[in-house]
Amino acid sequence: MTQDAPNPAGPTDQAPTDQASERDIRLKAAQQHDAEVREAQYTRKLTLAILSTLQHKGILSAGEVDALLMAARRSTDASFAPSVAVRAEFQPLEPVADPKKVRHEQRPPPVFDIQID
Repeated sequence: MTQDAPNPAGPTDQAPTDQASERDIRLKAAQQHDAEVREAQYTRKLTLAILSTLQHKGILSAGEVDALLMAARRSTDASFAPSVAVRAEFQPLEPVADPKKVRHEQRPPPVFDIQID
């Protein structure tokens, strides 16, 4: 067999190395994601425990705790930038063509005409 003849099995050294490195990269990314999720869960539970303790000691009222949680949620939602995959799934809302066609008054409640024997 000459050196110029191709190997019928293909490059044996390259394929396993490439697959192993790709697998390692995916494994490290998954481990990083798991660590971030654990950290977020820990932070959430710690925050809820602190707020609950402050509420039970009478330092914060239930309304104040709720207000803090809602403010934190709004702040998180406002600063969160979804990934490209998430943004691609949602279509923007279509603008209302004619504002005169938008109903501003409430509909009357439904009337049920039921005859009971």
